[in-house]
Amino acid sequence: MRLELFKLWHFVFLGGVTAFFVVFTIFCAIFLRNKKRASKIVVLVLLLTATALHFLRLAFPSSMADASGVRLIHYITPESICAFNAIVFPFFFLFGGRRLKDYMFYVGVFTCVVSVIYPTIIGNKAMEFDTWRFFLMHEILAFVPIIMIITGQHKIDWRWSWVSIYILLGVITIIFANEVMLAATGLIVHEDFAEIFERNGRNIAMIFGPAKELEGLMWFFNALTPPFFRTAPVDVPIMDLAKGDVFWWPIVWVIIPGTVLFGVFFFALSLLFDFKGFWRDIARGGKGKRLTHIKKHAQKITQSDIDETWEYIP
Repeated sequence: MRLELFKLWHFVFLGGVTAFFVVFTIFCAIFLRNKKRASKIVVLVLLLTATALHFLRLAFPSSMADASGVRLIHYITPESICAFNAIVFPFFFLFGGRRLKDYMFYVGVFTCVVSVIYPTIIGNKAMEFDTWRFFLMHEILAFVPIIMIITGQHKIDWRWSWVSIYILLGVITIIFANEVMLAATGLIVHEDFAEIFERNGRNIAMIFGPAKELEGLMWFFNALTPPFFRTAPVDVPIMDLAKGDVFWWPIVWVIIPGTVLFGVFFFALSLLFDFKGFWRDIARGGKGKRLTHIKKHAQKITQSDIDETWEYIP
């Protein structure tokens, strides 16, 4: 039995793992709300589990047929957004500020949705470890930030959702540097230098242009990407490129379409947890300043007032 897109086992994993985490999140909302220490332990354990699942991929190399020996190492590097997230999320949680925790929420949910609907492990045996690992890791990275929010460890402010777009662009830049490093060290093999920049090749995180699976949306990408950012500005003999040839500038091409796509998605996500704040900000026409902290020792403030931070300073 193998995993096939939108077939039985795909729905079994998608529905089963998602249902489990939905129930678990509800459990956390009921029993861990405002229990800071317990909820922090739960979140940290889940994040470390996701990190472990990422590195455990090396222990089961049967699904990684395109590499062997030392070349398997490239699978545990930050070669994709999800791999990067699995490695750094525990550090973002423990030491990151509000905007990095925002990133955990927006990008964790976004990459999970994309990954579980269109998994890169299509063709894997349904019951092998890597299939379970894939769905568990991605769903942990999505549900943990939600648990952080509903247990009071983080608060979403819709006005700052745009920052995560540019943190994500920074992450994509790291992935690009990692890809070049992998090619330079021989951990991934290319026929020639030009193949590194081929948008129909590995092209993880669409660094080198829209993926071939998105041909139907090329009109959108062409409309939002200036022609200058998708053509070679000069002759590049080493890449067999002549001036004016189609060449999507790595990372740079993503800036405008990425800002639009991620901006809309992240804003919509922010309203799930900050619709009241959004509505009040709109009603006030942007006037006033949100009070982001309420001192718990103020005697006339109840616990519900502490949780509800939508007070304003005139």
